[in-house]
Amino acid sequence: MKQAFSFFVALFVWTALSAQSNFEGIIQTKNSAAPDLNMTFTVKKNLTLVEIKSGTSKSVLLMDNASGDMTTVAEDNGEKVAVKMNLNDNPYLNQMTADHRGGNARKAEVTVTGETRNIRGYHCVKVIGKDQNTEGEAWITKDLDFSMADLFPQVGKYFGNDQAILQMNDEIKGFVVEMTVKELDTGETWKVENEIVPQKVPDSVFTGLTEGAEIFDMTDMRQLMIDAQQNPEKMMRMKEVLMKMQSGN
Repeated sequence: MKQAFSFFVALFVWTALSAQSNFEGIIQTKNSAAPDLNMTFTVKKNLTLVEIKSGTSKSVLLMDNASGDMTTVAEDNGEKVAVKMNLNDNPYLNQMTADHRGGNARKAEVTVTGETRNIRGYHCVKVIGKDQNTEGEAWITKDLDFSMADLFPQVGKYFGNDQAILQMNDEIKGFVVEMTVKELDTGETWKVENEIVPQKVPDSVFTGLTEGAEIFDMTDMRQLMIDAQQNPEKMMRMKEVLMKMQSGN
């Protein structure tokens, strides 16, 4: 995925993380732009676990939509690091939001068509859209009880100045089963497909993820910086992990 916050990428990610719904099960994601990248979503009540594997690297993201807790764990060549953050009351994110409020007037053109299709047993409606980076189409189903209106509450707080995100929240109702995207600057086209498997998920799937990991808590960045002055090597390791997470390596 080239444009991390383009219309269709954001549409897919936010619906996948919106799991305050009746759906329980596993979603396997295939992306033609990264065929070696395996991504799995495990959903139960207010919990969403995202597992990403590529080569020797593995990372997981656990989001608790009720508490606002988000934990990311990265493993690479035997090294395991965890980054924790609470999105409900985070001074660092609050300041970032205040600094950038009103700074992004980016908009997306969104059209929910009347065209329908049955994809892997789900009744889907075609949505077409375009923003400054991408254009394409997505097939959306309401059968899973996922909705853009079910986004975890922090979205309105931390992305309230992004008109494209607000449009998606208001206009798109459902979960992405398939989408095809064209990058406007390169002409490159790629496709994402979701294989949806409703099933019971044991609670144990969401526990013990940080066992054996070095843990960084980014909820209070001020305290983290104070700790870093006492242990600069630890801060350097955290920076390296964050760079890996951002690059996808």
